[in-house]
Amino acid sequence: MNESTAQRGKIMLVGLGPGSPEHMTARARAAIAEADTVIGYATYIKLVADLLEGKEVIKKGMTEELDRAVEALERAGRGRRVALVSSGDAGVYGMAGPTFEVLFQAGWNPASGIEVEIVPGASALNSCAALVGAPLTHDFCAISLSDLLTPWPVIARRLDAAAAADFVVALYNPKSGRRTGQILEAQRLFLAHRRPDTPVAVVKSAYRAKQRLEFTTLDRMADCDIGMLSTVLIGNSQTFVRNGLMVTPRGYGNKYEVSSGETLDGERAGRSLSAGLDGWLAEVRSSGESAEALARRHALPLAYVCEVLGERWPGPVAETFCPGTGPSLPHPAPGATFSQGEKGSGHGFLGRAGKSPHRYETAEIDGLWRAMRERRDMRHFLPDPLPEGTIEHLVEAAHIAPSVGFMQPWRFLRIKDADLRRRIHGLVEEERLRTAEVLPSRNAEFRRVKIEGILDCAEVLVCALMPGREAHIVGRRTLPQMDIASVGCAIQNMWLAARAEGIGLGWVSFFDPQALAGLLGMPEGAEPVAILCIGRVAAFYPRPMFEDAGWGQRLPLDQILFDDRWPAGAGGTPTAY
Repeated sequence: MNESTAQRGKIMLVGLGPGSPEHMTARARAAIAEADTVIGYATYIKLVADLLEGKEVIKKGMTEELDRAVEALERAGRGRRVALVSSGDAGVYGMAGPTFEVLFQAGWNPASGIEVEIVPGASALNSCAALVGAPLTHDFCAISLSDLLTPWPVIARRLDAAAAADFVVALYNPKSGRRTGQILEAQRLFLAHRRPDTPVAVVKSAYRAKQRLEFTTLDRMADCDIGMLSTVLIGNSQTFVRNGLMVTPRGYGNKYEVSSGETLDGERAGRSLSAGLDGWLAEVRSSGESAEALARRHALPLAYVCEVLGERWPGPVAETFCPGTGPSLPHPAPGATFSQGEKGSGHGFLGRAGKSPHRYETAEIDGLWRAMRERRDMRHFLPDPLPEGTIEHLVEAAHIAPSVGFMQPWRFLRIKDADLRRRIHGLVEEERLRTAEVLPSRNAEFRRVKIEGILDCAEVLVCALMPGREAHIVGRRTLPQMDIASVGCAIQNMWLAARAEGIGLGWVSFFDPQALAGLLGMPEGAEPVAILCIGRVAAFYPRPMFEDAGWGQRLPLDQILFDDRWPAGAGGTPTAY
């Protein structure tokens, strides 16, 4: 069979809904019927066992999502039609996300190669809400308590923010055999903002044989029978339970007399509430109250209230005031991704010990430390182009870096040719696979790690050592490697400047230097040391990716700072393989 007649492979990301056959969509059934191969977590495979006759079936374990996606890609690449099934909706804590990550890492795009279809299904959020009444009629959000892939401080900040903002909240993955403390911590965070008698519904195995519903209150929530098949629905300040039904009012009572439908005094049908944006702006601007008092009264960030009033914002971190509970966790400045506590205790340290006349302002020091703390080696990028002049601005930051003997050994090649970019990616992929082969352990796990974004980012630069470096002797006579150390300073400068501008940068070192030098026509003596991926990102990683994936942890200072002599027994940083 030649390429023109070969069947094009397809991956169908199928949401099965809550689990009962009658709640599965017709398209989900048809997609499974069309499939040659069905892949999924063993429990989900059981839900569609009657639809699998004559098909290749691949069952995977609970934490093997990437393996499922890789299996689907491999079979679709051979022209097979693959149904990759998830309970609920594939795009809500399901297989859609990891599958696209694997596809993009493999160089896939929608215009070519394997076809991808997402088949929606009713998520646990919808299914559980339908069983208990109408708890989601007003603003709500979903938060997973699983910390297998997300650091607990990130989850805790989201819980705290949702609780303070009075969202109805659906807790996914609330508890498992090994994860028993997370639901208790969630309860603790919510009780800081909500009444103890706030309605809660716990739904287990919705629309399945062992379905179980339990109504309770926030202060007794953790005593319920909660497991991995449970979803916990926490009401907001207006939610009530009546006649066995949990209901969150939409807010019609703010504008209308519900029994008659008549508009209340001061309100107009079809228009914003009198306390909507325009009315609220008029009220606060004419109130005569200070920004601090208004922020406290309305539980809003001080920075936002200052902007509304046209006043100067007093500092880089403003507190959110929550009436009745006192100040909550500090509210980060726009674009911030870390809480105050994560930024470290080093801000302005020398200022506390005795100010130097050359010291920067505290806000400037905070900004410098924030850039250092939040700098990340990025691998995931958005396709958006960067503003004109961005690359020149970042290279200027690199060029003001220190260099041994002021040799300025760095040279940058801006890769504009798309074919050349693909060939560079090919060199990186070859070295990635070679690295995986020589690892003493975790080989398969490493192959699944995304190490670059060359084909995704807006710009690619190659940083190289210049030829003729041997002529620069000052500071290098006994340490010739200081040329690479100098380049490292330049790239760090660029990294910090990019992070301050909200731009992602990733440093790729997986390549054969001679092969890359030859591809780019470098003269003898020049040596590439970095491929730099630069572009906009959806979000910066909360922690370094290898740390997040369990490949290592940042060492404490007492393991890297010694007095006078190297202590006995102090060795190197241990490897994770």
